Amino acid sequence: MSEIINLSENEIREIEDIYERKIALENLIKIIDPDNEDLYNKFVNDYTNTTKMYNEWWTKATQKYKLNGNYYVDFHKKLLTKND
Repeated sequence: MSEIINLSENEIREIEDIYERKIALENLIKIIDPDNEDLYNKFVNDYTNTTKMYNEWWTKATQKYKLNGNYYVDFHKKLLTKND
């Protein structure tokens, strides 16, 4: 049986916003011309900051819920579920 943790509205909204931004930036970095250094560097810097926010969210969740192992967020059901 998988361990399941209900997330608050604020928690799910926060991680969903961060996750969507992270994915969007990953896609933009794939299509931007690296020769356009200013724009490319802006996206890379933003991606670096967003990844930091993403990792900080997981660190906070790990501490709050005393997580041990690998979990994933089910955005639709607003749950953290442990990977078995």
